[in-house]
Amino acid sequence: MATMCFMHDQLESIWRALFYRTKAIRKLEMERGSHIPIVALTARAMSSDEAKCLEEGMDAYLTKPWCPPSFR
Repeated sequence: MATMCFMHDQLESIWRALFYRTKAIRKLEMERGSHIPIVALTARAMSSDEAKCLEEGMDAYLTKPWCPPSFR
């Protein structure tokens, strides 16, 4: 079964929690030898935010509004 984790932020405290959760997931991956794609889904459309998400271990960064290709 394929798994993907979309992490949505709204408040600054949640933003920091997303980084914490990403690190926790990455640690579990190391122990289990697996990989779960983590995608930030945010209204924060700044290149510095994208860089921070990728630096913190997320796989991708999407800004809202976003619609999966199959929904178009």
